[in-house]
Amino acid sequence: MKDMNFNKTYKILAVFAVFVTVAACEKPNEVPPHSQAFIRQYVIPPPTLISAAERDLVNQQREEYNKL
Repeated sequence: MKDMNFNKTYKILAVFAVFVTVAACEKPNEVPPHSQAFIRQYVIPPPTLISAAERDLVNQQREEYNKL
């Protein structure tokens, strides 16, 4: 009697395992859906111009560097 219950339980578990395995096999969506929320282009901010005094300082430092 116990042997029949074991076989019946084994068969039920086997069917359940097959069902769970088949239900879990689903083709994954490898490509996410297209969304306009993502920024695809980047805008570089405009450069800031230096003043004449700052330009003179940079030129002096460049001349000093080139002397070495």
